Amino acid sequence: MKKNLLLSLLGVIMSLAVMAQGKKITGKVTSSDDGSGLPGVSVQVKGTSKGSQTDVDGNYSIEAATGNTLVFSFVGMNTQEVKLGSQSVVNVSLGADTKQLSEVVVTAIGIQREK
Repeated sequence: MKKNLLLSLLGVIMSLAVMAQGKKITGKVTSSDDGSGLPGVSVQVKGTSKGSQTDVDGNYSIEAATGNTLVFSFVGMNTQEVKLGSQSVVNVSLGADTKQLSEVVVTAIGIQREK
């Protein structure tokens, strides 16, 4: 009886260790405007320090576990979050951030004018 219980407990612990391991997630980040790949997009696993960037064609690769959330961010584009399931390929399309500046203030520090 004790032997069966010990083996069952060991099996549960081993399965949890296997489930906690990450897998390689790959994909491509494109612009929703023209469908071209976006280079330099930041790809992070939410709540961790794991991160990556897209290459020149918009392709990326990162280690993450099932249930984690990937955060895609790029200057001038809306940030997008994708929760991982069993998939190993996640393609994302980012749209332009439509928020506009209401005003711009230009300052000139250190420029002297002649009187």
